[in-house]
Amino acid sequence: MLNFNRWLLPSLDSLRVVQVASAITILVGVLVLFGWCFDIEFMKTCGNTSLVTMKPNTALCFVLSGISLWRSQIEQNKGGNDTNRYLPCSRICAASVTLIGLLTLAQYLFGWNFGIDELLFQEQTSAVLTSPPGRMGLNSALNFIFLGIALEISAHSPNQRNFWYVQILAVMVLVISAQVLIGYIYQVGLLPTTPSHTTSMGLHTALKFIVLCIGILWARPNQAFMAVVMSDTYGGLIARRFLPAAITLPLVIGWLILHGQLAGKYGSAFAISLFAIILIVIFAILIWQTTAVISRIEREHSETQKRLKAQEEKLRTFVDANIIGIKFGDVYGGIHQANDAFLQMIGYTREDLFTGKLNSRNITPPEYRHLDRQGIAQAQENPRGACRPYEKEYIHKDGRRIPVLVGYVLLGENRQESVALILDLSERQQAREQIVQLNQDLQRRITELQTLFQVIPIGIGIAEDADCKTMRINPCLAQQLGISPGEHGAMSILSQEQPPEFQVCREGRKLSPEELPMQYSAAHGVTVLDSEVEVIHKDGKILKLLQYVAPLFDEQGNSRGSVGAFLDITERKQIEEAVHNQQKWLEDVLNLMPLPLLFVDPETGHVTFANRAADELAGGMFPTGVPVEEYHTVYYCTDLEGNPIPNHQIPGARVARGERLDGLEINWHTGDRVRSILIFGDTIPAMHGHPATCVAGFQDITNLKEIEKAQVLSYKRLQLLFNTASDLLSSQQPVALIDSFYHKLAEQIGLDVYFNYLVEENHQVIRLASFTGCSEEEAKKYEWLQLGQSVCGAVAQERRPIYLENVQESTDPKTELIRNLGVKACYSYPLIASERLLGTLCFGSRSCCSFSENQRAMMQAVCDQIAVAMERASLIASLQQQTEQLQQANRMKDEFLGILSHELRSPLNAILGWVQLLRARKLSDTQMAKAMETIERNARNQAQVIEDLLDISSMIRGQLYLNVCTYDLAPLIELAMKTVKLAAQAKEIDLSFTVISSQEIDPNHSRFVVAGDMERLQQIIWNLLSNAIKFTPTGGRVEVLLSHSIDEHQNLPRTMTSYAQIQVRDTGIGIKPEFLPYVFDRFLQADSSSTRSYGGLGLGLAIVRHLVELHGGTVHAESGGEGQGATFTVKIPLFLEI
Repeated sequence: MLNFNRWLLPSLDSLRVVQVASAITILVGVLVLFGWCFDIEFMKTCGNTSLVTMKPNTALCFVLSGISLWRSQIEQNKGGNDTNRYLPCSRICAASVTLIGLLTLAQYLFGWNFGIDELLFQEQTSAVLTSPPGRMGLNSALNFIFLGIALEISAHSPNQRNFWYVQILAVMVLVISAQVLIGYIYQVGLLPTTPSHTTSMGLHTALKFIVLCIGILWARPNQAFMAVVMSDTYGGLIARRFLPAAITLPLVIGWLILHGQLAGKYGSAFAISLFAIILIVIFAILIWQTTAVISRIEREHSETQKRLKAQEEKLRTFVDANIIGIKFGDVYGGIHQANDAFLQMIGYTREDLFTGKLNSRNITPPEYRHLDRQGIAQAQENPRGACRPYEKEYIHKDGRRIPVLVGYVLLGENRQESVALILDLSERQQAREQIVQLNQDLQRRITELQTLFQVIPIGIGIAEDADCKTMRINPCLAQQLGISPGEHGAMSILSQEQPPEFQVCREGRKLSPEELPMQYSAAHGVTVLDSEVEVIHKDGKILKLLQYVAPLFDEQGNSRGSVGAFLDITERKQIEEAVHNQQKWLEDVLNLMPLPLLFVDPETGHVTFANRAADELAGGMFPTGVPVEEYHTVYYCTDLEGNPIPNHQIPGARVARGERLDGLEINWHTGDRVRSILIFGDTIPAMHGHPATCVAGFQDITNLKEIEKAQVLSYKRLQLLFNTASDLLSSQQPVALIDSFYHKLAEQIGLDVYFNYLVEENHQVIRLASFTGCSEEEAKKYEWLQLGQSVCGAVAQERRPIYLENVQESTDPKTELIRNLGVKACYSYPLIASERLLGTLCFGSRSCCSFSENQRAMMQAVCDQIAVAMERASLIASLQQQTEQLQQANRMKDEFLGILSHELRSPLNAILGWVQLLRARKLSDTQMAKAMETIERNARNQAQVIEDLLDISSMIRGQLYLNVCTYDLAPLIELAMKTVKLAAQAKEIDLSFTVISSQEIDPNHSRFVVAGDMERLQQIIWNLLSNAIKFTPTGGRVEVLLSHSIDEHQNLPRTMTSYAQIQVRDTGIGIKPEFLPYVFDRFLQADSSSTRSYGGLGLGLAIVRHLVELHGGTVHAESGGEGQGATFTVKIPLFLEI
């Protein structure tokens, strides 16, 4: 924050501020004089004719003050002869202002009249707040006296004391003008004791004084107390931050308090105390902010000190590291401090340094002292104080000379102190001497190499340029090329200008000059090794040369030529060609044989030859030349039990040891398959000039072995399928048999993992029913899968099998589960029967990367049988369940018919009884009334039973309709309560209704207005109330609560719905916990026995639920158990009023 405020330092040009202030003052003064001249009242009062006018003398003084300030500022900002021109004018104007102010003040003090008030213009005696006419106010006269003195002082030669006088006088004028300005704002006078004949200062006059004082203060913003305010230090920052607050806050607060007092809100004493406490709080805050700023400055200062200390520590560490010599001294040769490296360099001790025995002049030879003087002069002229490093010598304490490299920097205000860095060049001088010695040794070696170059029996050529235009060749190479040793232009020999003496070819093609090995190596900067070429001479003689060429580079890494060695291999090539032809003939014969054949060296065990049939057996080139110790790297053989054969037991090693092999059977592993082979081997002794050789032959019996295995495997698979089908048909729980089927499959196919998922009805998920190959914790993570999730979920969603090979290389997220289990091959199949998905079955193997087609077919057959068995078991279970449901429905029908008969018979008995009494004899009026009331009540009950049955019938057929309008629930509840009030009173039940308001509800829902059928809404409330009264014992309590409820929409997150919530609470018999889930079912009662204590068909709550759901609401029941009462809660969406 501090840095930010420091950037806010005003950047206004002081000259521009002074000029603007002066211009405003002069302009206003001239306009006022113009107004007096032409009697324009608007200009006299500067726009407000209700204010006191600015007097002509006042306007004149403003013009003179502005001119004086303008001239003096020009004097300060311009040098030369122009200053004398502006100075007298400025002082004359300032003196005139002071004189006018003093004369006016004398008129007020002594009652004199010098006639200066109306000297310029006459004023009417009835002018506002003016006495006598044309005279400026007393405070205006004082201000002009102070301003004139300040301007007069500023015109003199500038010094610090004059700056203080000028700014103090300007501040005094500011205080007087500010009091007038505040007086106008507060609508109060100067002082209560001010004489009535004193002219008041106008508002515009006070403003012009303030503008003029700002110009005077800004004339020297870097002097006196303005220097503190305008400085870029932290003190100036604090002053600029708090001065505006210290001026404006008391002014605004005082104005507010004054108006409060004038309005009669409080008295003067309270106003003063209020003003005092507010000022205390404001200045406390300002002091606290100042303290915070100073604390932050202190922290920044501490951090700066820490950084400086860290830099000093780094410099000290560098000095103490003694990497190079460092000394601290002065330009006069004195040495004040030095590190150990410098002292060791010249052989002096630290004691010599402290005693003053060490001086730069004493250890510098006379012939190098002028270099020191030149370096000092150069450093003093350099703005950075550094000199260019130069070499010189120091005199060691023992008298020897020490060559050094010196560089230093001058420090201090006068650049008299120096820090020098000295590098010892003694080792460099010794290196130069060693280089001279090495050059002499090199010259001797060159002489020896030149002698070798002439006598060596290998052709050598040296190209001395990058284009190989100049070459040196030894006599051997000249003989090979058929030229004389004196010829050095190899390129000229091969040029078109003269017939060449020879031609260079490779594989029958003539090489161009750019393709020659030495030219190619020099041009491309590469080494050419084992390059064979043919040299054809004019006489037809052909030489075959083996070349080794390397490029030569200069110091910059650019090619400067090449050097090559050429070996004559003509005779060796002829011998090799003869041997190769003989061997090629033998190989062609052996390659015609259909039996794989190998030649093995009996001494090393290397396979020296393999015919074409052996290459085909190996699936490529048969590995040759491999020692016995490394057989396992190229030959992978196992015995009949699958165990690897050690190197020394591999057939090639056994034959090399002299063993005879006659039909040895092994398994030969190639890259993609395993072959069963019979091996025959023996050793042919040395004969006819050929060494002893071991011969081994192979017979591939893989197809025979595979046919045998396939027959056995087919029998086992058929047996497995037969057993699986038999087990599944005899079991009603096929899922429980999956684990045993898996183990039988695993023995034949090599399975390690299986997962059996079953589909959940009416849900988009599948559940893990059984598994093998992973822990319980891992299986718990994937117990439930969404359709499409993982491989099993994808199979269930797509209803098709999925087969995956090399699972560990897959990046599909769906294979994460099986990849984590180490599965390499996976086959997952959907269990589908009668086009209905029952689940999935997934098999996996950690040992093999793929399943064969037969293996997949076998897994598919097992899965199909399991699916059929699961469907059969499901049909059987469904049939059993339907049978039980039919039996249960018959029981419920019988119970319902019994209850219905009882409910219809009871009111009919009462009706028939009273009708018979009415017919049999004459009854009294009381008895007649009771009879009619009983008949009516029982008839109404019977009608209600029939209405409930009709409603249930409509609900079942889906033909129950609503007549929807908007209603307020509160009146409907009260109406329903009136209908059951008599029943509640008969049982002495306390029946109450409470409306609970909510502060968080939307104002549009301030009433409980819902959209629905009034009769059905009343039926809901009446059924709940009747149910509560029926099951509440005598003296109990039934309470109806109506409130607002806000719930989040289930399908639309963050969508809130407002409901009207109706709660019916009773203190009745309660509901058993096991019966709560079925309390709203049709024809179901907690006690349906013939000895039940309460009547009814069990239809009321079922009708309530159906009607509530038709209104878009919900209903649920709560109970703590038997004897704990019950609470039924209905929520119906509120109707939004727009």
